Amino acid sequence: MKRIILFLVFALSACQLSAQFIHKLPIPDNVYINKVVQLDEDSYLAASSNQLYKITLNLGTDIQAELIDTDISEDEYTSIYTDGSIAITTCKKGVYSSSDLDNWIAYKEGIGDKSTVDVAKHKSTLFALTKSSGLYKGGEPWQAVESPWGGSWAYQLLSTDDKLYVATGKGVFVTEDNGTTFTQLNNGLNYTVKSLADGEDYLYAGTSGHGFYTYDFAEEKWKRESDSIGNLDVNAIAKADGRTIIACEPREDGNSLFWCDQRYNWQPYDYGELKSKTIKYVYKFKLDPVVLVSTDQGNYIIDPTVTSIEDQTKSVAIYPNPVTDLLSVAIEENFSGLGDIEIYNSNGIRIKKTENISINSGKVNLSIKDYNLISGIYFCKLTYSSYLHTFSFTVIN
Repeated sequence: MKRIILFLVFALSACQLSAQFIHKLPIPDNVYINKVVQLDEDSYLAASSNQLYKITLNLGTDIQAELIDTDISEDEYTSIYTDGSIAITTCKKGVYSSSDLDNWIAYKEGIGDKSTVDVAKHKSTLFALTKSSGLYKGGEPWQAVESPWGGSWAYQLLSTDDKLYVATGKGVFVTEDNGTTFTQLNNGLNYTVKSLADGEDYLYAGTSGHGFYTYDFAEEKWKRESDSIGNLDVNAIAKADGRTIIACEPREDGNSLFWCDQRYNWQPYDYGELKSKTIKYVYKFKLDPVVLVSTDQGNYIIDPTVTSIEDQTKSVAIYPNPVTDLLSVAIEENFSGLGDIEIYNSNGIRIKKTENISINSGKVNLSIKDYNLISGIYFCKLTYSSYLHTFSFTVIN
């Protein structure tokens, strides 16, 4: 079966990504992504509103999006799962599987053509969540699980080490015995929950029309954490670089992607390309720091550590270049204070991050030995106050 590479995009280095902050993925603008899973070191599978895609993301080379021709007559793929040997996708008419991404077969015995919204593995058991017909487990033949949310719509499965959560139109349900019994976590949250994420000490929930909530396991209670963003639909949640990122419908000011490094005081990603667009999904790629943002008008990758395109406003000079021992960095303004340095290798992998470095009268000195840099080309991101600089340099040992 033929697979088609749709687009071949710019050669993207870590420096280019950090300097530009946001890039468009080579997927049609009218296609939004519902779920992404990692396939191998550089590749990911994406279930989208019209087909499956294989995304190859290596910031040292080209970015490719490859359309996977499944020959399944569906108009929306809602979820994707893989364990390396088999891939399973869900759609409006059930479940399909493939061992090679080329040949897809129905994987429906026991579940039939029920509209299925998510698939996940929990404690070695596969689970398939239908839109309004409950939960199934086991793979073929699928077995119906007693689902106390009844015919209410369901949206997402979340598997943690010891619990499986279900986001539904009646709130959040959890099982600790692999689907035998479910308990409703409704202490303080009685709304439709569309998205879930594991926050270690907390469970994160995005609601339909009532904002963002966290569940405190110690207090066994939900708390609303989104006064600063209002009663928006929260469609997806991701964790990246110590921050929580939530994807929403547009707020009155047009912002729809927000971040928070604690649990309060949500701030927008002030990117013009995302203004007034509904964010459908966010996903943290393994490559650091890169996040997928899928909207109703295009798909993007962003650097989650940069919150506004206004951050890059100053020029920078470096010397000597190439460098053998000490690299001096001079910024345009006469700034003194603390900043952060991030260094990336030529493949776009962050190899070092140093916080609270001293900047004296606009100058910073970097010791090559302190960073254990071998001969090669490197890219650096320097942030301080509300500014960001990116530059490349060459090391000769």
